[in-house]
Amino acid sequence: MLTSLRFHIVPLCAVIITSLLNLFRADAQNLVPNSGFEEIEKCPSSHSTTKADFRVSYWSSPSMGTPDYFNDCNRGIAGVPYNWAGTSEAFDGNGYAGILCWKADQSYREYLQCRLIRKLIHDSVYVVSFRYRLSSLSGYSIDRIAASIDDNPITTNNDENFTTIPIVNVIQRSPLIRETGSWQLAQDTVRATGSEQFLTIGNFAANADTRSTRLSAHDTRENMLANSAYYYIDDVRIRLLSSLECPGMPISFETNRRYVINNLQFDVNSATIRQESVGQLDSLVVWLNDHAEINVVLTGHTDDAGSEQYNVKLSEARAASVAKYLRDRHIMRSRIKWEGYGKTKPLINLSDSISRQINRRVEFVLIKTTVTAED
Repeated sequence: MLTSLRFHIVPLCAVIITSLLNLFRADAQNLVPNSGFEEIEKCPSSHSTTKADFRVSYWSSPSMGTPDYFNDCNRGIAGVPYNWAGTSEAFDGNGYAGILCWKADQSYREYLQCRLIRKLIHDSVYVVSFRYRLSSLSGYSIDRIAASIDDNPITTNNDENFTTIPIVNVIQRSPLIRETGSWQLAQDTVRATGSEQFLTIGNFAANADTRSTRLSAHDTRENMLANSAYYYIDDVRIRLLSSLECPGMPISFETNRRYVINNLQFDVNSATIRQESVGQLDSLVVWLNDHAEINVVLTGHTDDAGSEQYNVKLSEARAASVAKYLRDRHIMRSRIKWEGYGKTKPLINLSDSISRQINRRVEFVLIKTTVTAED
């Protein structure tokens, strides 16, 4: 199961996440297919009466609940910005989904679920996020919404709340805050075990654990929403992110554990580290300076393009470049070892451009040993 990294990573990484968009295409990084609910099998005409009515590519209802879809291709009650649940522009694009997250008189829930483009990578860090907005015709507002990422799909033959413990769990200080009614961001950072591939969004808490507020000012002429909290969902993202990309956050490394320096960039067929990625290594420098009893072993890896002999040399040269970066910042030479494995140890056994990008990497292991004087 994923573990959530609870050290306020979101504010610290906001600038980093934005800058990553300049390094790669956004679609290449996002592991959520049809993340903005733009690809549809059929233009919606009304609210869903069965789970089969939700005709959005790659997304489905994992329970007997009936999520809805809204798009500006419809000029009636399933449109954007005007629809049977309220009024809202899409956060991005032309459409968004809608789910009932709480009902006053019963434990009815609706959920959205999709299969990720690929399984998460063992021990890698990901930013998981989505946008949510209370519909303007909801009779109630609640204090929470969540997402779960699991090895297998969560399914049930009823329409009640799931009992799975979510990995992204937004719990606000109150059911009604200043931002209620606008697009809000649910976001957290998680570390993968390496077999997760199914994302589920909704309210996983029971009614007794969900705080609610009656919105007397809301026009609740829609009977389905008079005793309910209904939310629009848009812009769902899961992006690979190394903890080293946030040099300002407190990092606690462990010895004898493999770490991948994600987003470490080299020029094509070169061991020269790109200037835009050197900041990631500074956190490792700071940590090593604070732990003089720890040595580091660096290993370089390439993708599957090119000969084995060429890739071994290139991977060793890239690991050596990282070693030089550490030495240039006063980490003693005797504390650093490096080697190259070429293409023999891929993280993903695929040859598409994204898999190759992930497999081109430098890893490190920290080893506790006696520090000796520099040669």
